[in-house]
Amino acid sequence: MEMLQEAEKQHNFLARIARAQLKYALRPPSPDGESLDSGAGFEGRVTEYYGIRSAELKCMVLGKALPRRFLVADRLYAERWKRYADLTMGADFRFDSPRNGVLWNSAIAYEYEEQRICFSYSGLGAEFILHVLDRSLLWVKLSAVGQHRNDPDFVTALGDVTFGDLHNGRVDFASVDGAGPFKGTLALHARIALKHCAKIYPDGFDPQAYDFGQVTEEKDKEEFVRMLLEKLDIGGAEEGGLSEEADSFSDAEESVDGEEAGFGCDAAVLRYLHGRQLLDLQLGAVAVGGSVEAMEWAIEAWAAQGPNEDEVAANPLVAALQNDNLAVASYLLQSGGALGLKLPPIGQVVLNNRLSARRASGCGSCCRRGL
Repeated sequence: MEMLQEAEKQHNFLARIARAQLKYALRPPSPDGESLDSGAGFEGRVTEYYGIRSAELKCMVLGKALPRRFLVADRLYAERWKRYADLTMGADFRFDSPRNGVLWNSAIAYEYEEQRICFSYSGLGAEFILHVLDRSLLWVKLSAVGQHRNDPDFVTALGDVTFGDLHNGRVDFASVDGAGPFKGTLALHARIALKHCAKIYPDGFDPQAYDFGQVTEEKDKEEFVRMLLEKLDIGGAEEGGLSEEADSFSDAEESVDGEEAGFGCDAAVLRYLHGRQLLDLQLGAVAVGGSVEAMEWAIEAWAAQGPNEDEVAANPLVAALQNDNLAVASYLLQSGGALGLKLPPIGQVVLNNRLSARRASGCGSCCRRGL
């Protein structure tokens, strides 16, 4: 019975790692990581598939001819997601197929990748509906965003068209054979974008009123976790036992155990309490129930104190994963290194989670040595 309980606990922990890693992978790109071009080969396949002649290149959203340098043959399922294509789209998904692409201007490409716009299916052929999901974008001119935003010719070519002009508008993505793009790629993107912008929808926008498609989800949780973990970096832990660094990591982990240890209040409250010396700052405790904003502040405050124990840096990721705070776990996976926070390899997190469970069950000092 104890073995079954331990197996279930480890499965749940691995599932949290998997979900946090996937959430991190499917996030909008960093400002320096946006895809600007998919290459001439892919562009040629896309234009041929949609019957767009090279002498009359146009933005498929605006239905308007534009200079070639302002157009992007964009992959609807992003290049940075390719690692997860078989998991999210199925083993038969063809990443380099022209059905995974459209031709549109660089402003549309930018906001699509930033997950501030998405598409629903109209139910008619290859017709889709463009939705602006961030209300602050409604009044922004297309010429003011993307890689060509400072180009006078781009401003002239797009004129005064705003994203609000395109909101809830219909777009024909019909190809020569009428099939259009993969509906599943647009549906997956929409699902992610809707969650990303859930708190900033335009007034009156109701996702339930539109068809965002049914993205196939893995029904077997065990298989889902197994497939995703195969794609993660789970190296870094010694098979024969824990290194000295890993042993210190396990000791640090003990300082965070359970919801009662968490600081679930917001960043403003944490700043107030810490500024009046009413709070003993622990990164792991903030990670249990705090927001991303609170975690950002806690890391900055922790660094300002001049920490001298490297193992403290291992606390937040473990604490966030163990307590299902996937927003903070995703943030730490993305930004920990840039903030000077030393996060352990995922394999070491898993191994030390097992070690912590064994120690809690009374295995004693032998567990610390990895015996």
